[in-house]
Amino acid sequence: VNGTAYLTTNAGKLYAVTGNVTTEPTQPSEPAITVGSGEDADHRTIQAAIANASATDTVEVRPGTYDEDLTLNKNIVVAAPSGATLAGSLTTSRGNFIVRNLSIRGGVDASYAGGGWELRNSTVNGTVDAYRAKGTWRIRNSTVDGGVNARDTDGKWHISNSTVEGEVDAYD
Repeated sequence: VNGTAYLTTNAGKLYAVTGNVTTEPTQPSEPAITVGSGEDADHRTIQAAIANASATDTVEVRPGTYDEDLTLNKNIVVAAPSGATLAGSLTTSRGNFIVRNLSIRGGVDASYAGGGWELRNSTVNGTVDAYRAKGTWRIRNSTVDGGVNARDTDGKWHISNSTVEGEVDAYD
């Protein structure tokens, strides 16, 4: 925000901040909902963990390859601290979520998506399609090898410290 932003703390105090203000998504609560093949994991699939997650939860994906397609429309974090591979694709239409340290082989479909989302420290083997997406979305410290479609996006988007192979299509 360039100007004045009004921030409310957890204690309910209201502050006015002027100048250039950048906000980060709220970090989720712990402990994480775990996904993996071991008996100590809460779920065997990422989608099952997402379905059982509540707002601000973290879904921790343990190392491995997960052969599934994901739909992510919740305000959560999906993190693979030691890395993991999604052999399918990720689709979203809403939600404020963060995906960290995940290799996504099938691309990301966020076309017409509302809300804010972020890919961080991730690899996408395919296209990130954000055609006509609304809200703020980010790709940080990531690699996208099939290009990014940001055409007719209504909102702010950022690609930083990332490599995009292919076209970044951003005309209105």
